[in-house]
Amino acid sequence: MKLLLVSFVLFANISLAGTPDLKLVRSMLEKASTEESACRKLIKILEPYNKENGTLFFGYKACATMMMAQFVFNPFSKISYFKKGRNMLESAIAADPENIELRLLRFCTQLDIPSFLGYNGNLKEDKQFLLDSLSSVEENDLKVMISENLKRI
Repeated sequence: MKLLLVSFVLFANISLAGTPDLKLVRSMLEKASTEESACRKLIKILEPYNKENGTLFFGYKACATMMMAQFVFNPFSKISYFKKGRNMLESAIAADPENIELRLLRFCTQLDIPSFLGYNGNLKEDKQFLLDSLSSVEENDLKVMISENLKRI
């Protein structure tokens, strides 16, 4: 019986340590925009990802990193979180420029942040890319996300 219990615990830990569910990550990012604890949790879950081993998850981690700026008081920390996240997102897009979801993340980010930060230079380019690529998207949830966000501009 103990062997069965130990085997189950080990299997559960391996399963939990696997690749995160993309739908869950998407919903966590939405929650992270208003809750610091959700933002920190998302960053922690996506900690292992970088531009070499998971550009899309790295892009989500980049957005969560930028979102952390709204939860800190120190202006230098705000700028630091923003710049770090922006650089991460740009790095992810440079590594996978045809990834429609990464481009959607940048498009939404550039729409949502204050213009004085100067991170809005890709809005037209990303909008056109999203419009051109929308018909090739097979996942309905992603197609709806893109369509809804394109209506914002």
